[in-house]
Amino acid sequence: MNNTAHLYVKRCHVLEGTSDSIVQFPSNVYLFNQILVCCLNVLLTAATIWLNGTAILTIYKCCRLKDKICYFLICLQSAIDFITGGVSIPLFTFVLISEIAGSANCVVNYIISTVAFVPMGLSLALLCALGFERYMGVLHPVLHRTQMTKKRFLGYLCCVTLVIFTMMLFSLVFKTLYYVFASVNIGISVTFITFFYTKIFQTARQRFRLQNRPARGVVDLNSSEKKKKQQFIKEFKLAKSCFLLVVTFLVCFTPVFIISALSFTITPEMVPRFRLLQSWAITLALCNHSLNSVIFFWTRPTLKNEARKVLKSMCGSKGNIKFAI
Repeated sequence: MNNTAHLYVKRCHVLEGTSDSIVQFPSNVYLFNQILVCCLNVLLTAATIWLNGTAILTIYKCCRLKDKICYFLICLQSAIDFITGGVSIPLFTFVLISEIAGSANCVVNYIISTVAFVPMGLSLALLCALGFERYMGVLHPVLHRTQMTKKRFLGYLCCVTLVIFTMMLFSLVFKTLYYVFASVNIGISVTFITFFYTKIFQTARQRFRLQNRPARGVVDLNSSEKKKKQQFIKEFKLAKSCFLLVVTFLVCFTPVFIISALSFTITPEMVPRFRLLQSWAITLALCNHSLNSVIFFWTRPTLKNEARKVLKSMCGSKGNIKFAI
């Protein structure tokens, strides 16, 4: 590290890895950028907590939504996003503030950067579970009704959580393992998700072609066949919304993956500029936890109406309590 870099960057050896912290920014441009990112993350914290908190409350209060496996998984996803808004984003904001104030701590930054993998890993695991649930709902509706249960998905999530936390603890000691595990996790999950949605869209295309094919005779669908057709269309629409969640996840997190891969080539002189790119990439990734709720929940009229009812009932109950007092 040359003398100039030493003025701006503090490099520490933590366990088996290294961690860089900004102790002074080279110019006011860098400082203003970090302040702007910090303010955006404060707003993002409030938006993430409110959007996902309302979604969780709505699904929990509405039995019709709570009993459907797909919405149950969305509720779990919203819970993870809610925790991210209440814990991960404030921790990242704390790191930004500490660097702005010039009091950054290498060890704290190292731990926070490792722990930050947990919500991303859980989100990816749930997207994989959603893809499988939609695959069964569209291609195997009978098995979906009998075999897809909340207990099984909760068991799956508990196992995934245990694996992620175990690997996170190993990653605190061996930093290289962090990137290896993340790469393997992403590779396996994306492979399964690609398979599920490829089969879903292939099946939907075949069925829509058969339904739209001109018939030679009188083909009035009976009530049972109409019901099956309507159910298939409904399940397919849910699958499209879930697929959009996957696309959004990849768009939001891809810059972080790329920057993390490049971090091994960063010299101390490049750290301040690299930190600017990293701050924006992480902020984009954290936006995913708000967008999940917006895409699946707040863009659906039925769910929005249910949310309004829940919020109105809560406001009404609070008003009654105040009046009684």
